[in-house]
Amino acid sequence: MLQMSAGFSSYRRVSDWISNFFNTIVSILKIAFLSKWPSSFREIMVQTSGCSCSVLGSGPSLANSLNQKGRQPNTHYMAVNTFVYSDAFESIRPEYYMILDPGMWLANNETTQKTKAELMAKTTWKMILFIPFSARNSPFIKDLSKHDTIKIHFLNYVVFKGFKSLSHVFFRYNLAMPQAQNVLVAALCTAINMDYKSIRLYGADHDWHKTLHVNEMNVLCIKQLHFYDQEKEVKYLPFYKGMHNQETFRMDEIFTAWAKVFQGYHNIAAYAKKRGVKILNATPNSFVDAFERE
Repeated sequence: MLQMSAGFSSYRRVSDWISNFFNTIVSILKIAFLSKWPSSFREIMVQTSGCSCSVLGSGPSLANSLNQKGRQPNTHYMAVNTFVYSDAFESIRPEYYMILDPGMWLANNETTQKTKAELMAKTTWKMILFIPFSARNSPFIKDLSKHDTIKIHFLNYVVFKGFKSLSHVFFRYNLAMPQAQNVLVAALCTAINMDYKSIRLYGADHDWHKTLHVNEMNVLCIKQLHFYDQEKEVKYLPFYKGMHNQETFRMDEIFTAWAKVFQGYHNIAAYAKKRGVKILNATPNSFVDAFERE
């Protein structure tokens, strides 16, 4: 029995090495063809020495966290996605903002138009907007680039899979990222690369599975509740694969996608440890299990 167990372990090690080898080759090719040499974060970031960074997700718990804490001294903030819809955007005045969903610049719908309009109308302080290089020629970015106080900084969202030690090199030079199935993975990676040594994560409830529903037509629906929404007003809607995609998820597909979200956090935890960065999950009742709880 022990011999069989040892043999299986050896098989797994060899299998994992072969998988990592081929994934690494593919990832390096993707970087060679898709990545742009980015400008240094030091050209655009605020002084990080002695400051921590708080990354703000959009989970329902964020409202209470912000009400209890407000804007903290010696802390810089990174908001994501549609945070600008809330009144907290103007009270927190985040130094950084990140949008990763390609639907935001590929689609032309109410969400994209409202997000752009709100960012342009409400941002009266200097703020860095992080967005992938693939968005650089979009009308969404061309309009925002005309804003007086919003500075656009492009990122290489090129996913690296393969040997962990090599992946950390490409992450550090901003040529690749771990798979960011959720924008918070990319936000944490960026905060690490800006040399923040202490990072707190808020609004990462990630309890979406509680809000799933399959209707009588076998269409998967979800009640997407953000911290600025009133729960009674949020209804079950078809769970589309993207803002620019009218195809809905199947049940197996959404749980596969969510598995990638949580794997991304564990990849970030390993990278943070390598860089000597402490990430604290300050989200009450969060399902994210990769970081120490505050």
